[in-house]
Amino acid sequence: MHELKLDLKPKLRGIEIASVKGVSGFSTGTGAFTRNPGERKALLFRGKGLEFEKFREFSPDDDAQMIDWKASLKAHKLLVKTYTEEQNKDIIFLLDASSSMSCSSTPKLKCEFAAELIASLAFNIIETGDNMGLVMFTDTVQKVVLPATGIGQYFRILEALKNPKNYEGRYDFARVLKLVLGILNKRAILIIISDFMGLKGEWKRILEIASVKYEILGIMILDPIDKELPEGISQVVISDPYTEEEVLIDAARIRDYYRKTSAETVKEIRNTFRAMNSDFLLLDTTESFVNPVRRFFTGH
Repeated sequence: MHELKLDLKPKLRGIEIASVKGVSGFSTGTGAFTRNPGERKALLFRGKGLEFEKFREFSPDDDAQMIDWKASLKAHKLLVKTYTEEQNKDIIFLLDASSSMSCSSTPKLKCEFAAELIASLAFNIIETGDNMGLVMFTDTVQKVVLPATGIGQYFRILEALKNPKNYEGRYDFARVLKLVLGILNKRAILIIISDFMGLKGEWKRILEIASVKYEILGIMILDPIDKELPEGISQVVISDPYTEEEVLIDAARIRDYYRKTSAETVKEIRNTFRAMNSDFLLLDTTESFVNPVRRFFTGH
């Protein structure tokens, strides 16, 4: 890649990223954080999270919903979990920098959109005192900014995002995620940003392993042409972003199939994340990420 057109000024303010997995009295079984059945909340949300400390005996002043029934059955007495406020976390951005992220039918490349999103989220992390890091990948790791805190770390992440040399290449999500499993803190929050195009191999199994070790948010970024072929075109030459092989297609004949297949792919990826107790957010490069991301993290 020769040039990136980035506006890295923070577009989001007042967003905090915290862990809330496993808090007593709440359900996390659907890949979300819920107070009531059917009421879905983001796994990552504004405010500090809580970390399990120990069990103690249930008292009459406690809410009965706080009882940990599994532990109580083993101990033959009613027990509840107690928690302490979470200490600083490692929040890692795992950014797909492969060639498909450099494709676009609009002036904004998917990789540019993703870089601006990360810049905005990273700016918010500065005030929380949490560690933040960045892993840029293709079919291998292109760039690593190890987790650290502060404004200096923020600018190190921006420098990595601005460097065109960190972009372009083939795509192997499973291979890279396997590498990440070996190097990151087990308490990390992992934010995976990709178009998830070209998934292959054992990616679901590796993601499942990662979801046990980390709290995961998958952010899928799509260009309009990823979802639907434009009207008014018939025959068109398309090229593979990884191999540059070209093929002539009749867009009018396959438009409906293309749209249906694309929607099914998005649904499958979303369901895979949620089945593994992880969250998922879909963004479109033609719309600002500010409102959907704010709603995701704050609920309004």
